[in-house]
Amino acid sequence: MTQEERRGLTPAALITDGSSLVYILDSELEEGLFQLACSCSVVLYCGVAPLQKVGMVALVKKRTADKTLAIGDGATASDVSMIPMEDVGVGISGQEDRQAVMASDSAMRQFRFLDLLLLVHGHWNYQRIGYMVLYSFYRNAVSCMHIDIQPILGVRAC
Repeated sequence: MTQEERRGLTPAALITDGSSLVYILDSELEEGLFQLACSCSVVLYCGVAPLQKVGMVALVKKRTADKTLAIGDGATASDVSMIPMEDVGVGISGQEDRQAVMASDSAMRQFRFLDLLLLVHGHWNYQRIGYMVLYSFYRNAVSCMHIDIQPILGVRAC
């Protein structure tokens, strides 16, 4: 059983272009597009304008609490307006303009390094949370020990 099947998603992709989004985003079809996008495991938008990219991000962010990822190669200026709107922005550097890389949270040389980037940052985040939990336990233990030892030593609390 795949991860998409466990989450109830059909293993399908939704691919739309900019001319289709012109008719959908400013009409009552917006809710239908959102429901369709939520039922797919992958959603791709090709050849869309900068405002359409920002509109799709706003559509997802206002209806869900899901985290969003934007990947921009900097070939067009439309990536630059989309990347800061996302929770995680990744810029791919190359021969093109480096504006998307400058606006992103992380940068990489090639698209194939994306899985490694997410794996490493996920591992680092898991480690940081583990250290924070251990620190909290240690701090609470020391503070409780301080309270329990005071009567034994005969020290009065101020």
